Amino acid sequence: MFKGERVSMVSRQLSAARWRPLRAGLALPHAPTLHAWLGSAASLTRRLQQACGSETLQVRLLQQQWRLVTAPELAPFARAVPRRMLQREVLLCCGEQPWVYAVTLLPVATLRHSQWQFGRLGARPLGALLFADPTLWRGGVEVTRVTMARAGEGWRQGERLWARRSLFRRGGWPLLVSELFLSAAPCYGDR
Repeated sequence: MFKGERVSMVSRQLSAARWRPLRAGLALPHAPTLHAWLGSAASLTRRLQQACGSETLQVRLLQQQWRLVTAPELAPFARAVPRRMLQREVLLCCGEQPWVYAVTLLPVATLRHSQWQFGRLGARPLGALLFADPTLWRGGVEVTRVTMARAGEGWRQGERLWARRSLFRRGGWPLLVSELFLSAAPCYGDR
């Protein structure tokens, strides 16, 4: 089972990672499958549901809490936002198999002004809320590769996993979504 300490460790690893823009010419192993998953502008939730087939895609809420974010985590917001944000961490699982760890950072102003009901999402997928909104703007995709510091649910210690992140806006109100593709995720194909 996921322990709160490990959830925080994964979030810290993602925040400290060196992110770079995803480009068509970026050399990735498992390409083009991995590149297609990392660069997809469509809803990851919908894509995972399709890949899951007869199994049910489950959203496992790990934690949702207010915290102070670090300077590297503030960088994608590209303008002054308060350091106190709501952080939501989930696992997207095909049946019981974890495929994606996702963390969302929401500034207070986004929660107040966007009219999105983030606090009430619970175990529902964020993608269903975001991609149902025609006024949604999504920034470019950034990617990184993370070497996992410790073993956890969905990965081995020392395993190198790919992640992506995007800044979303609705009416100018931002939120940052980072997604770590775990060992069993379909983006890796046949390893």
